[in-house]
Amino acid sequence: HLARAVAAGLLADRVGALRVFTAHGAPEDVRRCAPGLADADGEVRAAAVTAVLALDANQGVPLIEPLVKDEADGVRVAILEAIAKAPPHPAGVRVVVALSRDRNDLVRLLAVTALAK
Repeated sequence: HLARAVAAGLLADRVGALRVFTAHGAPEDVRRCAPGLADADGEVRAAAVTAVLALDANQGVPLIEPLVKDEADGVRVAILEAIAKAPPHPAGVRVVVALSRDRNDLVRLLAVTALAK
């Protein structure tokens, strides 16, 4: 039911389902959350980033790498916030370095702060 909501529900249902996966999911749920990474809505993409990285950074980081160039600032901020909470991952560092050159001041600040840790 939750996987169906991520893929085809109303906006609130898609975001809500991703938040449930974030809080209560397991690593095998990454594939159920991944469709949200390609959603037309930035809020859904941001929630999907949070979910896949919270569930399994090893699976999630490669999935979110293309979103480094997402047009929605909130998605790029979500990437940095989720990477900060996830276990260290080599590709995660690459993502943070890429975002340290972002066009948005907040994104750059968060990336540089993450690199300083």
